[in-house]
Amino acid sequence: MSVEFAPEAVIERFSELLAQGDLDAMVELYEPDATFAPQPGAQVTGRAAIRDALAAFLAVQPRMTGHIQKVLCAGGTASRMAARPVTCAPGWGAKVASGS
Repeated sequence: MSVEFAPEAVIERFSELLAQGDLDAMVELYEPDATFAPQPGAQVTGRAAIRDALAAFLAVQPRMTGHIQKVLCAGGTASRMAARPVTCAPGWGAKVASGS
């Protein structure tokens, strides 16, 4: 049985799991055939590919701050617009940039 949550709640949960480094729980937030954009201009589809992308992201020890500006919903799909700067472990600043 599928359980539905408000998109804002899922986004906040993602941020909590990111801070905890809980890769398994992060991946479970996605539908089996979901598409994820790990960085501008790139996308991956399916939980296995999303897991790989999130594992690489967790490797740089990211921390998100900020707030959700807007959530766009269409049917069963939600996309968020947020002012969430991402900081990473020292030495990664040139390799990972936060989008606007």
